[in-house]
Amino acid sequence: EDHAKPVVKSKTPRQHSSKPLPDHRDRHDEVLSPGDDCGRCDGHLKTLGKDVTEELEYVPGRFVVNRIIQPRKACTCCEAIVQSPLPSRSIEPGRPGPGLLAHVLVSKYADHLPLYRQSQIYAHDGVDLDRSTMSDWVGRATALLEPLADLIGRMARQRRIHILRYGLVDVDNNTAGRAVKPVAIGRKNWMFAGSQGGGKAMAIAYTLIETAKLNNVDPQAWLT
Repeated sequence: EDHAKPVVKSKTPRQHSSKPLPDHRDRHDEVLSPGDDCGRCDGHLKTLGKDVTEELEYVPGRFVVNRIIQPRKACTCCEAIVQSPLPSRSIEPGRPGPGLLAHVLVSKYADHLPLYRQSQIYAHDGVDLDRSTMSDWVGRATALLEPLADLIGRMARQRRIHILRYGLVDVDNNTAGRAVKPVAIGRKNWMFAGSQGGGKAMAIAYTLIETAKLNNVDPQAWLT
């Protein structure tokens, strides 16, 4: 798999990483090497050390930790220091993988599990995720997904105009009823959205999740 072009780094102090994620979880390593030859002078690169970024991820049925390893290398000729950049992440800063973000969203909005209940369930599995952390993730993730939700909304409005223009109306409202039911169940569990921002996040999440379900697509797999 191709990675972004290595960047030359200045000799500035590195930021220390925060506390490690639970050590009882399986680790999946991905090494981002800048190669063996210097991009400046074609000299040989020698390894100085490495930076390791850990990301908590969720795969069906269990948590894992992705370890992204970035070797730091120096040219033996021109002394340039190089290191491959980190790939873009769903949330910056933070350490949730896309599968975990999708799982939190689908658990909350499709399975009707409030965040405090999710926190309790994950704690039984040895993973400490407090409600405030996941609430921040929900807000950031839905903000990233807002353009897609807006596109779906525009397409739905165009379709509705087409239906009304040509009289293509269903004989019953069962489809609408099925689509509204999850909102009613979720509202019963949470009582309220909490804020205008919470209501907007809920609208975005429901737009995407219910669209996936209407098209027989697994929402969690799609959002991941």
